Amino acid sequence: MYFIIFLLFSITITTVGNTYGQNQSMNPIQLQDYSKQFAEFSQFIIIPNALKPGQTYTVYGQVINFLSGEQIANTTISFRIFPPVVDISTPFNTTITDPAGNFKISFKAPSQPSFYYLGAYLTGNKNYYPTDSEPVPFVVFK
Repeated sequence: MYFIIFLLFSITITTVGNTYGQNQSMNPIQLQDYSKQFAEFSQFIIIPNALKPGQTYTVYGQVINFLSGEQIANTTISFRIFPPVVDISTPFNTTITDPAGNFKISFKAPSQPSFYYLGAYLTGNKNYYPTDSEPVPFVVFK
């Protein structure tokens, strides 16, 4: 009796072991890319931040490495206005950081008076993960 139980137990372990090995060969472990780093917006301002419809305003900022504090050069920054504005005077713009990680870009204020937020977005590249800035408020008044 004990021999039959031992034999069944051995067959079960062998079968489970083979099934596990087959699953491992069918689904290889995916390698993770740990070479990318995190970035952050160390500065992000709008001048002026109280505007008339269609008035030009300038956005300044800097992007740095989150851990080392080094500036991130030659990376693309995109911008978004919240709430979204469908208006010819507020195109979707992008810019590229300079060698010191700084960027400067001008926009035209939306034609509709309201309270808005502008956010910057680092789209990510081979060295950095994508990241968002804190939204910066501005107001358009009549």
